Amino acid sequence: MNAPTPETTGASANGDVFAEDIVAQRGLLVALDATPSERPVADGVIGSSIIAPEAAGVEPLALPDFGNEPVFATASRAVAHVGSDVRLTGAKVLVPGSASVSLPSYVYMYSSDPGYTVSNFVGATEDVPLFFGSTRNSVQGIHFIYRPDVHFSFGLDERIVNGPKGYVLLSGAPLTGNSKALTATWQDAINSHTQQTLTSTSLQGFGTTNAYDIRDGVHRSFFEVAAGQFHSNVNAQLAWQSYDEAPARNGAFSHLFFHLRSDYGIVHTPLQFGYPPLPTDVYLPQNIYHLAGELYVATQPLALGPATTTYASADARYVHDTLPHNLSTQTFGLTLNQRMNRYVTLGANVSDTPVEDGYPYLNAVYASHFDTETATFSYNHSGYFSMLLTGTHATASTQLPTGIIATPWSAGADVRFRLVPTLSVELGRSYYFGFEGQRFGTLTFQIFP
Repeated sequence: MNAPTPETTGASANGDVFAEDIVAQRGLLVALDATPSERPVADGVIGSSIIAPEAAGVEPLALPDFGNEPVFATASRAVAHVGSDVRLTGAKVLVPGSASVSLPSYVYMYSSDPGYTVSNFVGATEDVPLFFGSTRNSVQGIHFIYRPDVHFSFGLDERIVNGPKGYVLLSGAPLTGNSKALTATWQDAINSHTQQTLTSTSLQGFGTTNAYDIRDGVHRSFFEVAAGQFHSNVNAQLAWQSYDEAPARNGAFSHLFFHLRSDYGIVHTPLQFGYPPLPTDVYLPQNIYHLAGELYVATQPLALGPATTTYASADARYVHDTLPHNLSTQTFGLTLNQRMNRYVTLGANVSDTPVEDGYPYLNAVYASHFDTETATFSYNHSGYFSMLLTGTHATASTQLPTGIIATPWSAGADVRFRLVPTLSVELGRSYYFGFEGQRFGTLTFQIFP
């Protein structure tokens, strides 16, 4: 194997042996010259003055014992971008079934920085990435995806990463079919408590949606300014939200937590006629302002017995806008979990949501009500096989002239099993008991290492 070449943002170096403990972020570069030399690597810096790996109890050149697990990849040449990835040239990569596939270039990423771990692909039910190119601060890859509308397709993405401070994601997928999408995401940590995000998505036959968001943490809370645009529709809002807090440090109230939220915003739309229950022959205002307040309260998981836990939540939100329109929504939930043994857990959840729509222009208030009951059966056997069965019953009623629809009965099943030591597959499907002519939902699947 040729000498690996570690690289960092500020320097690069050649050597004959390089290894790094990716958890401790400590490594060692060894050059077998006439006078052999060792250069410590710490936190992405070659020749760092930070404590040497061996002094920190880290032995990067010591090979761990993986038992009978086969080697994941081999290559004739490797370039290590310290702290982020390793690019293998002339690689042979293990695939399920203990076979290997030859690739001209393969990139293995191990950084925990968000730019390497998040994805901005649109609506992919299954996404199998294969990264083939990398520099000190970027990675390029091809993605094999599955979506119910286009079935199997592929996409490309580019990731430009500025360490933990920010990143740019550029992606296109699917690149076949009639619903192609291009997405760009920029996120930047302005400082330790402020970050901003800009996203733009273009969908074939639909148009481009743009969104911007900036958040600033201030004393156990954050302020948020958000804006969005789609064609001639523009919206913006200023919001404040507290972090989750307990009402008391001791006693019964210490098992509760709550947060508050308020927001003020505007929506601008093209000139359009009203919709029921408003008169349909009158133009709506193009600029509608709103003011909202919200309170969320929930319990910590409470033990009712050695294997039984429960928790409850309540959310109340009130919105007034200049249409004029008043909207009041409350959501109450209760969950109960019972662990039967080391493999089986049973669960039950009930949710109740009363809604009131008030229209001062009509001197009318319309009430709606939503109820949902859900039962779950979960089986998990040491990562080799797991199964989740879900049954849901829902009811809904409303006084609104437009009416509402709720699926009365539905069931779902998700099964995950390990085919070979290096591959797990998850299959899922829903069933709707013939409601509006629909029985089986789309079959979904995912692949996991």
